[in-house]
Amino acid sequence: MSFLKIVCSEPKNDLASFLQSLPIEPAEPVVALVLSTADLAYPHVAARTFVASAKEVGASHLLWVAPYVPPSSRLGQQIRDAEAFVRASGHRVTAVWHGPLLSALNLWREDIRLR
Repeated sequence: MSFLKIVCSEPKNDLASFLQSLPIEPAEPVVALVLSTADLAYPHVAARTFVASAKEVGASHLLWVAPYVPPSSRLGQQIRDAEAFVRASGHRVTAVWHGPLLSALNLWREDIRLR
């Protein structure tokens, strides 16, 4: 992780224009939701809470991480509907799908650590 320290002798009200003149992109807030096994019971509730939290903090980019479930199943359709809600929020959205194994490993992480 790198940080940029800016030292500016200009008045504070000109700081915004100074920052805009820099040849770098300012950091933008990103909010991520990783659907856990518990969230799979109500993915639409998790999606609504996720979007509301992102709006509250002013995030411009959302990261949606969910287990892959075949779209032909009821759960798969619910997850896709929840993702569609997130995509319709007006934010930039990146979706990442992973195998259900990751959720299972997360669920049993304490047992795995003890072995």
